[in-house]
Amino acid sequence: MPTKLEREMYCAVRQYFIEALDCTKAVADLPEEKIKIHLLRNLTKREPDVIGIRSDGRIIVAEGKMLSRGSQPFETCLSQAMSLKVYADYCDVFFPKDEWQALSPHDKKYNRHSVSQRGIGIILVDSKGNCDAIVKHQYNPEADPEKQQEVREAIGDVKNEPIARSPHLSPEAAAAANSLLSVLSVVQEEIVTEAMSEVFGGKAKSYAEPFEDISGWTVSDGTDGCILSQHYNKDTTVGVEIDPFGRYTEDGKASLWIFVDIELKQLRHVLANRPPVFGTHIYFGEPEVTMPIFDIRVEMITSDKDLQTGIQMAHRVEVLGRDPEGLKAELIQLLSLAKTLKSSVKG
Repeated sequence: MPTKLEREMYCAVRQYFIEALDCTKAVADLPEEKIKIHLLRNLTKREPDVIGIRSDGRIIVAEGKMLSRGSQPFETCLSQAMSLKVYADYCDVFFPKDEWQALSPHDKKYNRHSVSQRGIGIILVDSKGNCDAIVKHQYNPEADPEKQQEVREAIGDVKNEPIARSPHLSPEAAAAANSLLSVLSVVQEEIVTEAMSEVFGGKAKSYAEPFEDISGWTVSDGTDGCILSQHYNKDTTVGVEIDPFGRYTEDGKASLWIFVDIELKQLRHVLANRPPVFGTHIYFGEPEVTMPIFDIRVEMITSDKDLQTGIQMAHRVEVLGRDPEGLKAELIQLLSLAKTLKSSVKG
């Protein structure tokens, strides 16, 4: 029995979103639906035919039409779906299966090509309410997180925040990054851990948060990037961090950083007796800023209370192109100086 009404498909697609697409919530534009979704587009409000939120927070929108009614129903449906892409991670259009099967081979081919070019999927609904995705939707990287949050609030699903978006690496940049991590893996295993052990004895503690990327690195997440392989001495006051992408100085240069906790009075002493034997930068924990030591003045610290706590003396060492034995010798010397500096603070 053919589908007679467009809205007969809405319930079927809504159920398909829940059962097949892992949506925890799905809403259809039906009179009996308690939740009404109104999305503002070009000064008018649009009610999506079906919209759902997956368990991972991704949003799916679908627009449907009868192919046997109206003028250019396929093009109209596709245009409506396109207008809602700003709200959705995935978009679909849906049609009665029997009407789709009645199309000419040329129309079917053209329609498939039209949606595929735009990353939109096609769902066919039969008379029993069964759904079949004959063209898979593609991820839409251009959705607006703020507009998606409007959808979540309207549906009542505010626990899932949008996943942060960041630019994708080009194949060349990804290959370069992977090569860099491989090099730094050797630095970690053969230089940093041995230097820490020689200066402080025993095994260095790692405080990186445990999730793995494709290179097997332990990554410590940060608001401005990531630090790989944090190693600290027993009381965690002196340590080495591997900074592959120049997070601390925002210059993209792979570096080792030796950090030592110091007190405000010690920092004032260092600034008054430059140049220091140890230390190229100062890290201020409260504003989370790293500054070259020669750019800091005593009066800056005196006038800004945020710079008076969580202070670390930091020494930056560039890694790439170095002789391994020379790098290890420098690291041992710097760790020894940091250890001495920490002892003088305690004293």
